[in-house]
Amino acid sequence: MKTTTLLFVGAFLMAAVVSEAGSQGITRDEGPVRIFAQLSSYQKADMQYLEKFFLGSLNYPHDAVIESAIGEITRLKIAQQSCCSQAIESKLLELAREGNTSAIRYKATLASILFDNPNLFAEDAFRDFANPEELFRAMSRRLEKEVLVLNVR
Repeated sequence: MKTTTLLFVGAFLMAAVVSEAGSQGITRDEGPVRIFAQLSSYQKADMQYLEKFFLGSLNYPHDAVIESAIGEITRLKIAQQSCCSQAIESKLLELAREGNTSAIRYKATLASILFDNPNLFAEDAFRDFANPEELFRAMSRRLEKEVLVLNVR
């Protein structure tokens, strides 16, 4: 519980650092660029098959590959709350603490919070996110609302 709380607080502190970059998500005149597959693909994905590829990507030496993998894993976890292994969860926690960039640490922190509290994001299970920026922005907003509710109680 203490780890989750520390990660939760850390996510909001890091949000200030990367909020400017995140708010400038990739867009076109007709809307956001679609990077993620359609929602139905995530709902049908076989996590046992994909796990080795995700772990390989999370350990890859290039930051962009790691960030992309975090986005894909996070999208899959929201679509299938029961998916994902302890190995992936452990690697996300490690990246949240020791990732090479603030963006990796921030996204891994949000993903770790999702793993600890999947019901918090249950409303997003049927939302079709176009790209990682849209997904992580929605997660950040949900956590902001949760903090406001906790502070009011």
